Amino acid sequence: MRISPLVLLTLIFTSLLAQANDSVIAEVQALLQAGKPDEALNAVAKLDAPAKGQPLVQHLTGLAHYQKGDYQQAVEFLTPSFAQTPIGSSQRIQAAHLLGMSHYFLGHIAQALPFLSEIAGSSLDTPETQYLRGVCQLQAQQVDEARITFSRMFSVPADSAASRLINAQMMVRQQLEELAVDELQKALALDPKLPQARFLLGELAIYKS
Repeated sequence: MRISPLVLLTLIFTSLLAQANDSVIAEVQALLQAGKPDEALNAVAKLDAPAKGQPLVQHLTGLAHYQKGDYQQAVEFLTPSFAQTPIGSSQRIQAAHLLGMSHYFLGHIAQALPFLSEIAGSSLDTPETQYLRGVCQLQAQQVDEARITFSRMFSVPADSAASRLINAQMMVRQQLEELAVDELQKALALDPKLPQARFLLGELAIYKS
């Protein structure tokens, strides 16, 4: 079948445009790896509208805003990208990490928790993210889940007296004293000789009186 000159020109133009977009995306990735988010955003501006709507480009744009500390903008770009990215992919895991951190820094505890939970056990699940996830779980009254998270953070058995003591200490930091008392009593039931638990219980009793 013979292709008309107009169709041929359109195909050539589309191919060249795609190549140009790919080149810009590679430039954006390199700039972000170099820690240059402003330059990366300037590069994104060179892309055409359809390219800017691609999940990868939205992801990179969100990452640039995250690097700038503009967490609200990061959320706006990362949220649609996250929804379109395959579960288990490295891009989705990074997006979950960035969304969890961004929501936490914005004070959106409830929104942060699902994203921080998704990265559990991944290479991005650092002591920092474990701590933030545990805090979110405590704020959501997910006591057992928080204990498991903190036990991973401190490398202690999740069903041990030590893990319950740590959980109680974190509860006190979050001003969840009533929950802490119950957790300390469970810790002492497992290890009656745990001095830190008795000391903290005494402090809480004095605080309440």
